[in-house]
Amino acid sequence: MAGHIAIVGLGRTGAAIGLGLKRSTLHGVEVWGHDKEPEAAKAARRSGAIDKVKHNLPAAVSGAKLVVLAAPASQTPDILRTIASSLVPGSVVTDTRGAKASVLRLAKEHLPDSVGFVAGHPVPALNKLISGAERLFEGGTYCIVASNGTPEGAFKDVTNLATLLGAIPYFMSVEEHDSYRAVTEVLPTLLSAALIETVRESGGWQEILKVAGPNFGAATLSGAVPPMDAATDAIENREVVLRWLDDVSERLAELRSLVDGGEQAEEPLADKLARAFVAREDLGKPADPDDSGLAALPDAAEGAQQFFFGNLFRWGRRKN
Repeated sequence: MAGHIAIVGLGRTGAAIGLGLKRSTLHGVEVWGHDKEPEAAKAARRSGAIDKVKHNLPAAVSGAKLVVLAAPASQTPDILRTIASSLVPGSVVTDTRGAKASVLRLAKEHLPDSVGFVAGHPVPALNKLISGAERLFEGGTYCIVASNGTPEGAFKDVTNLATLLGAIPYFMSVEEHDSYRAVTEVLPTLLSAALIETVRESGGWQEILKVAGPNFGAATLSGAVPPMDAATDAIENREVVLRWLDDVSERLAELRSLVDGGEQAEEPLADKLARAFVAREDLGKPADPDDSGLAALPDAAEGAQQFFFGNLFRWGRRKN
């Protein structure tokens, strides 16, 4: 065994990455896992997401060629400090969530120069139901962010990770990522919390929920983002989050004005809602293939020979 992949954090994201790797074309490379919660580690092992559970964090990453951090964002500083001395030169560390400006700073502060760090963010497809870890990222986008000086090989390793999971690699600047994530993940979580709190504090919430349908369910689905992660991201990226909140507040004020306008505002309000619904439908359309941010993926023949760690995966595809 020339090396292994280590996944630190075996919740929904970490388990999904493990399952995706086990379903992929890897052959002869084990996936090791670590989680602070023993039950999460046991569940990941039972599901087949990992080959081995390592309760000691340094032992989990020792000898690993790729380390994927999928633990809650608040644990990232301690994890990086703990694993730094156990990483082998030439290995690559990547993460899966959080404000990238902060995680890149932490990686630069705690990881040795001999280790490459590439910030990552796997995102399920827009209209995909979040029901479990099975094939969670297939058809989704895998955001890849790195700072200047990141080794080319580290980029390739994380790009191949994304491809093996069935996701489309998407290269972004740290500013783009943090702004886009703020509006697509943090802001929906905040708006969802505001709506739930409004209903909960109304005094008749139990009766209200009896008539709550799909619209309410869709608008309050943001619990898929762990609350502590959302809070950490909101605070660390507060300038961007506040700008998006201000923009949404302006639009809510416009809608309030139309609702308050009486019958004469009914048609303008309907037009505004219709434009929004059409725009939402457009969000589900396939991405422009000419989008320069999308990685150029290898064809089938090339893909059979293109693996992570130099010669580590040279043995090729798993036989069907």
